[in-house]
Amino acid sequence: MKINSKIVGFAVVKEQEAVEVSAPVPVVSTVIESRPELVEGKTYKLKPGSSDHAFYVTINNVVDVNGVTRPIEMFVVSKDIASFQWISALARLVSAVFRHTPDVRFIADELKEVFDPQGGYFIPGSKGKRANSIVAHIGHVLGQHLDSLNVKPVEAVEVEAAVEAVSEDEGDSYPASATTCSKCHTRAVIVTEGCEKCLDCGFSKCG
Repeated sequence: MKINSKIVGFAVVKEQEAVEVSAPVPVVSTVIESRPELVEGKTYKLKPGSSDHAFYVTINNVVDVNGVTRPIEMFVVSKDIASFQWISALARLVSAVFRHTPDVRFIADELKEVFDPQGGYFIPGSKGKRANSIVAHIGHVLGQHLDSLNVKPVEAVEVEAAVEAVSEDEGDSYPASATTCSKCHTRAVIVTEGCEKCLDCGFSKCG
């Protein structure tokens, strides 16, 4: 390889580091490309106080490439003809989000904030829970369904995974009786010969 500029510095890359840099990072897609022929789900009946007709919300699930059960589509059916356009649009949009990301908890929260200018109503059988609108009621049902699947916000899942990974890492490397180091904040401090010593950063304190 020909070098056309002056060399102002250099560094030696260790063999292990070179492997880590050159190794490709596997990327697992979270997009559901196609709908399976057979899916399982639940249908919820909503009887809003502001409508003469019931609404039936069906949410179907699928197991993605990561082995996680997540919703793939939502349908809303009602004899209320005046609501046909908006319930069809809502179902299509929510289903599209389901297929493109596992982080769907926010949808339920957003729907719950939709207000009906004519006023909301108490959800039958909910022990006092109030829906601000029919859309908000659908949001409550979606939240209930996500709870049954143990679907959490992606941020919460990432934090839990990080904490678990750190705990396992520390558990494998240092004694179970080790305490947290005040300098590097790693649980790697042990007492030896009357002194506290961190096995991670080497910090030592006697007396």
